[in-house]
Amino acid sequence: MRELRSSLYTKFGANPNVYGFPLCTLDTDPEVRPERHVFVENKAPWFDIKDDLPQHCEFDDRFVNRGETPMNLTALVVGTSLAVIIVKKLGQGRSVKSIQLYAALLATFPVYYFVFAIWASDFAALYQEILVSFGFLLLAFIAYKIRSVAGVIALAIGYIAHAIYDVAHDELFVNSGMPNWWPEFCGAVDVIIGLYLLYIAGETMKGRRPTQ
Repeated sequence: MRELRSSLYTKFGANPNVYGFPLCTLDTDPEVRPERHVFVENKAPWFDIKDDLPQHCEFDDRFVNRGETPMNLTALVVGTSLAVIIVKKLGQGRSVKSIQLYAALLATFPVYYFVFAIWASDFAALYQEILVSFGFLLLAFIAYKIRSVAGVIALAIGYIAHAIYDVAHDELFVNSGMPNWWPEFCGAVDVIIGLYLLYIAGETMKGRRPTQ
């Protein structure tokens, strides 16, 4: 007599501390609600998805909450090193050209999130990334136009706010194309540049030296 068997639970490579269970094995409310549909290409033709949740052809370990994932120290070190190089290359932030370069760099950061979402065909995330990007683009535009200490402060706020966004991103929504190491890498770049620009703004105001 042939026996049919199936796994009772699933382990996720991106987060080995998280287990997945079929809901039919539970006899109580799991107190969680659906966040997305996966394997939609393999669904029964008679089943229609009638909600607005994101749909994906496959399952990706990145869908699993990364809250338990250890910090990626390599990404943190690389991001920190890159931030130091950027600061040395773009200058001290006291010249008009320097402010413009920092503003242009800030304006490019949302584009990476667009690319991640498009690469993963996660168009629900792309829509949300576009909405969030307006805030950072606005700060970059203000700094580009003001070209003064106030502009440097606006840039610093933009970079630090983007660092917070990097780290807290998955708490807001999941962009399934975003690499696991991205929050540490981009967050390190953002926060170091942001703190450096705050320092420059403070030194400029302390010495009463307007931005040239």
